[in-house]
Amino acid sequence: MEKLDSLKVLRKVEALCSGDNSPWWRELNNLVTLHRLRLQYSRALNCCKVNMETRPPPPGVPHNVDGSRFWAILIGIDDYEWNSLNGCAKDAKAMEKYLLDDLHVPKKHIQLLLGPKESASSHDALYPSRDNIIGALFGIIANNQIVYGDNIIIYFSGHGSYYFPSEDDDKALLGLIGPGAIEAICPIDRDKRDANGVPIPDISNRELNSLFSLIAKEKGNHITAIFDCCHSGGVCRSLPETGARVTRGTKVATLRGMLDAGEKRLGGDPSIMSRNWRPDLTSHVIMAACQSYQYAKAKKVRGKNGETLGYAGIFTESLLCFLRSGAYTAETRYVDVASYLHQSLHQTPVIDGKHRHARIWYQE
Repeated sequence: MEKLDSLKVLRKVEALCSGDNSPWWRELNNLVTLHRLRLQYSRALNCCKVNMETRPPPPGVPHNVDGSRFWAILIGIDDYEWNSLNGCAKDAKAMEKYLLDDLHVPKKHIQLLLGPKESASSHDALYPSRDNIIGALFGIIANNQIVYGDNIIIYFSGHGSYYFPSEDDDKALLGLIGPGAIEAICPIDRDKRDANGVPIPDISNRELNSLFSLIAKEKGNHITAIFDCCHSGGVCRSLPETGARVTRGTKVATLRGMLDAGEKRLGGDPSIMSRNWRPDLTSHVIMAACQSYQYAKAKKVRGKNGETLGYAGIFTESLLCFLRSGAYTAETRYVDVASYLHQSLHQTPVIDGKHRHARIWYQE
């Protein structure tokens, strides 16, 4: 029996909810309820011991790729004010090392936005604040050196979160956007206040998807978005297991504030605050650490004598291990990658997008 693709089912039902009186809204509510139950199941699995080791890569030399027309924004955030993480900045640096040493991407083509505890500064232009992350993405569009068809890599390692619109919080917003959950990535300055005293929200998946669409219109759809985070923060009121790359929604900033911020920056065409909003799956391929109801985790990196040298994201380490192995050939497609990555009941990688059957890095 073919495995059911829950994401595909969700998108199909969302597409059928074309009007306020559509009978499919009831089915969408049922899917939201199912999603909440799966979140609780994932939380329960955290009580079970799991082998976090990744399997060794096949021997051989990986396919050679010319990285001269690659561009990248790499974001790694450890230093959150609440529920800080380990290994995210290191993950982003590891991705940079792969781009520089293996693909020979020019260093000036890479923007590295890091939030490590020892060096984070809000005055740094590459500080991974909400404004700087969004500004870097808009900067791709404005960069005349990036020509149509160039490869663009957007990498994020840090906290993700999840928001469920509800009548208790904002009945008008629920009627506007519908019952489906809103995923988000968390900038380092989330829930702090800007110069005008306004709480700084997370960055919603709707805003990111719309930005990817704008980039694709100007620079082509050779965009690869890699996320080593998870969005299962709505699993319960208590914080999830230590080390999981997920946190609760903001305490001060609101879901409406998050969507308003994106709407203002994007210009509202198309509006991300409509219940008929649908993701553009043609603009990019997404490689995510886990299903939306699971946890993305890091593991300790051990030295020869068993000492802890640091932390590494299981997904990022597994992905880079594959890309440097003989398993990566000229014929390897994005959709093939998941079978080579670390998988468990806790963490199952996701490859999505209309062009997921393209060869890795869109090689001809």
